[in-house]
Amino acid sequence: MVYLKEINFEDRKEEYLFIKRLPEDENGFLNPFYYESEDSFYKVIIPRLINYSNRINLAPLKVPETYFFLWDDNKIVGLFKVRHYLDENLVISGGHVSYGILKEYRNMGYATTGLKLVIEKCKNIISEDEIYMSLHKNNFYSLKVMLNCGAYVYDETKDEYLTKIKLFDRVDLDSNEFNNIDDFYNYIEKVLRIKMGHNLDALNDILSSSSYHIVWTNTNKAKDDLGLYYDKIVTVMNDNNVKLDLIDNN
Repeated sequence: MVYLKEINFEDRKEEYLFIKRLPEDENGFLNPFYYESEDSFYKVIIPRLINYSNRINLAPLKVPETYFFLWDDNKIVGLFKVRHYLDENLVISGGHVSYGILKEYRNMGYATTGLKLVIEKCKNIISEDEIYMSLHKNNFYSLKVMLNCGAYVYDETKDEYLTKIKLFDRVDLDSNEFNNIDDFYNYIEKVLRIKMGHNLDALNDILSSSSYHIVWTNTNKAKDDLGLYYDKIVTVMNDNNVKLDLIDNN
């Protein structure tokens, strides 16, 4: 079985052996711990990376980042790094996700499988609604992997292609646009450009059909106008793993 696992102490020996076998720099994927001693990796690097993942003691200009090792049963075959958000420079060089697969495990589908697993992780990690990635223009294999996982090339620099993978369809709801539950359903139809039944089951069916990021403003007004329906609607959204921002503008 192929799965992702965050860096941890329990698997430190396997993690260290993988790090020592991964090239220091290959096609722009950097392994900054290639020369690290085993003792230092255990005592310094693992605690540091776990802290970075939890936004603790971040170094200057460092963004939070999580290391996911790609396992196939009891062996590590790859490494995926996920940055939780991007600064201006990382948008055009680096992006949210970078990865490396050990040479002997390439062309076996691990990169595609791993990236698909990482995409699901990113839905609960990154701030943006799209995953930004970049790759060297001569790295045709990685480009194929990204495209197979839903990416598209949106820009390029002299040396790199810049790609995006959509995670969520953003939907902006403003409670000032409706005054009661019927108005709410009419408003949802207008915003989503879809006809639906005016009930919670219909809303559930719509939300389960795609991945949404709903930004709902003036929720204090919605609570008053919708009464008990407000809590039921929020429950339906949460049950469908909607990325939900509820903003009380008072």
